[in-house]
Amino acid sequence: MDAAILAQLSEALQAMFPSVLTSKRGVDKNVVRLLRDRTEGNTMIKVWRQIQENHHEEYLHRKDLYTTLLMTVAEPGGIVSALRHRFQAPPPPRELPSAPLLRHAFLLAEANNVQDYRNQILSTFGTVLKMDSTKKVVKKLSGEGHGSAQWFTSIANEFSQIVTFVLTCEESTVKLAPMCSGVIQRFRLANQPVPKILYVDHGCCRAQGPTAVETLFEAWVNRGMVVRLDIFHWIHRFDAAIRTDSHSKYAAFKSALAGAVLAYNCTDLDLLIKAVRAKHNRLKTLSDEDIVRDHISRDHLNYHVRRVTLGAQETFRLIHMAIEELKGSAELDESGMPLMTCGQASSDTWSASRIHQT
Repeated sequence: MDAAILAQLSEALQAMFPSVLTSKRGVDKNVVRLLRDRTEGNTMIKVWRQIQENHHEEYLHRKDLYTTLLMTVAEPGGIVSALRHRFQAPPPPRELPSAPLLRHAFLLAEANNVQDYRNQILSTFGTVLKMDSTKKVVKKLSGEGHGSAQWFTSIANEFSQIVTFVLTCEESTVKLAPMCSGVIQRFRLANQPVPKILYVDHGCCRAQGPTAVETLFEAWVNRGMVVRLDIFHWIHRFDAAIRTDSHSKYAAFKSALAGAVLAYNCTDLDLLIKAVRAKHNRLKTLSDEDIVRDHISRDHLNYHVRRVTLGAQETFRLIHMAIEELKGSAELDESGMPLMTCGQASSDTWSASRIHQT
């Protein structure tokens, strides 16, 4: 069946068609579904090899069944053997589509789902947003799109769902203005409330006047939304005072900074401890500290326990304590190299970063 003829059918009947048609041949939709699972290590070549192995195994089973039936029919002394009938040999296995052809069929199938994906994205909202820009996604573009963009800028909500994104050749207000105005209009047309806060990786503060981000989201800022620096990028601003990230004290210093800003929610942690203790009877006699140390992994904490901020005063106290403890001989590694570039580097960076501590 030609793809043009198939397109004349209704969407319900098209969904019942078992194959994805390419210019050369059709590919079973069950194979296309296997290609959708693009997890780490599940490459297109790996899926193709798995399909090839499954087909080869099925061919051997059918060939074995065919040979077994012939041996039963052509037993010595029987009518078939007396007539000396010659049976046809099993047909050779069919050549499977190549990995590029499977990829082409997968892209054709996904092209039909673009509208559904677009509807899902346009139906995603949030009250806590985060706008971030990166070059890592753009570097993965191939084909005609390779080199056509420099930045991938996205806005995500509090559930890590992408609200909107854009590919641009430069990170400027002119290039980002259509995306920002579009998401503001989408919230307005859907009667969604104005987000409470927008986290950014830079450009959150200015000596005087509105910042570039506040100008982009002026309609929301005028209705109460605040723009703040993301905690992750705030912590990494201390890298300017650090000599190298391979220093033996680097991980301990960054952990102290993260612990000064964020803490685990006590209610969630108590529920996790109770669940772990109820799983094994031998853990009922252990203290909460022993269970957290020996039986709760970091993945458990990340999945089941929320993080909360400690407040401006407590954060100031803990960061000041961490910086003071790493001064002098405490910041030296085994070879005598200090963690900071100079004695006042950490204090200067901390003084410049305190503007974001609100």
